[in-house]
Amino acid sequence: ADNATYINFSKAVGFRFPTGSTHTYFIGKVPGMSENINNFYFNTFHGRPVDISNESQFKKSKKGFEYYINF
Repeated sequence: ADNATYINFSKAVGFRFPTGSTHTYFIGKVPGMSENINNFYFNTFHGRPVDISNESQFKKSKKGFEYYINF
């Protein structure tokens, strides 16, 4: 969609965990190990804004509409 912002977890999580748990980053071990991922989901699930301009948490991809979350 033209108005969507995509958050890509592949560089942050990659193959750290079995495939089943990499599709549910908001539960299990990942949020406890990554403050960035935990904060992203906490804010998203509680209707709070996510500051994608925060370079310590996100890196903008060359595509322009996608951001990589830092582990």
